[in-house]
Amino acid sequence: MRRLAFALTICAACSGYAAAAAEQTRCEGGGDPQIAIAACTRLIESGTLNNEALAVAFFNRAANHQDKGDLPSALVDYEKAARIKPGFADAHYNRGIILDEMGELSKAVAEYTKAIDIERDYAFLTNRGTAYLSLRDFDRAIADLTEASACAPPTPVPTSAAATPMPTRGMSMLLSATSRRQLLLLRTRHRARLTRRACITHKA
Repeated sequence: MRRLAFALTICAACSGYAAAAAEQTRCEGGGDPQIAIAACTRLIESGTLNNEALAVAFFNRAANHQDKGDLPSALVDYEKAARIKPGFADAHYNRGIILDEMGELSKAVAEYTKAIDIERDYAFLTNRGTAYLSLRDFDRAIADLTEASACAPPTPVPTSAAATPMPTRGMSMLLSATSRRQLLLLRTRHRARLTRRACITHKA
């Protein structure tokens, strides 16, 4: 799960900037999710945030709901973040992760696809590819995982699992359930956005 750590833009005319900044830090989470959720709610209801900042506040509240295990509330807040800020790929991606974990694979694929339509990112392609594997849609799984392998981060992804090489076309059909779990490199919940590079494919 990706948690945004960039600063919320607070209305310049708003008094108590230091207090608002402290609230922002609490909203970003990292400690007690309930405290973070309350902070995000206060920011959302303050009426002082522009659309960009409001979307981030909803996103971070969703992330804290997810940490708490309240997945329905997380899905709602991620959707609100995406609605307020069109092109918010990470909101769609995190919705995909939740739906994937809930076994709603077709819905997860739809959310991953929305994220990929915005940005062809390694994480988005990897998770959609593994979801396709579970759906036994091998051709689409191979296409996504092959493209993901071409733009994998040059340094190890910070997850609890060891990095697993992406499969070749011949290997993909042989993936076991255990192998599939090992491929889910990016389901570990992240506190910061991953450093990424553009994924550029070339015609043969």
